[in-house]
Amino acid sequence: MYKYHRVFNAIGAYGRALAVGIVAVLLGVAGAAGPAFAVTMPVTIDFETDGNGAPLAPGTFITNEWENLDISVSSTNGSLRLFNSNCGAGFPGVSCTGGDNDLASDADFGNGFVPAQGNVLIRQDPNTTEPGDLAAPGTIRFEFDKRVRLISIALLDNDNGPGITLNIFKNGLPEPGILISDVNFNNSFQTFMFAGDATWVTALDVVFPSSGAIASLSVTPAPIPAALPLLLSALAWLGWVARRRRRVVA
Repeated sequence: MYKYHRVFNAIGAYGRALAVGIVAVLLGVAGAAGPAFAVTMPVTIDFETDGNGAPLAPGTFITNEWENLDISVSSTNGSLRLFNSNCGAGFPGVSCTGGDNDLASDADFGNGFVPAQGNVLIRQDPNTTEPGDLAAPGTIRFEFDKRVRLISIALLDNDNGPGITLNIFKNGLPEPGILISDVNFNNSFQTFMFAGDATWVTALDVVFPSSGAIASLSVTPAPIPAALPLLLSALAWLGWVARRRRRVVA
């Protein structure tokens, strides 16, 4: 305790006040930012592999496949399951399970070519044992234990009015919803790019008015606050001043 008392005396009253202020701001920034994200580069969940890179088979029921990336996925209506969209017209001889031809990809369905999507995430229809999407309202939620910035989301078969709504939560607080308008035909494919302010995100709700699927979600670690390096530099300067004054006193 005596050593810290000498350091604070060396800094002076003004320096002490500044140091207390800087520490308070740093604690506030740390509280808002939360712990560091589990990865250091952009991540795309395309439902082909889990968080460890292990392949995921069509029909897999989703539970905690990306928990090692501090990402959890849940649903308010229907179990989450993987549907193989590489079926139907683009893949002769491969039938779409559950009779869901509207989730097929890799073909021109009269509304433009839909690239092959492979596994997509659906809310499972409880009336069939095969993978098939639920034709009822519901929400798929992505929760991020560590804050992220949203990059993009790809949606398949958004054909029910008024469309799919994206609800973003920043530090637990909801932002205004983003409506991705329906396109009024089957086998639609849309990629939505989030604005640059979609950062410090702790959760994303994808609200379906009826059936539909998520083909992918891309995120990146939340950026470090611009003021943080300046605050750290200020603390280093205060330490240098303290050492210099101790030498002068000695």
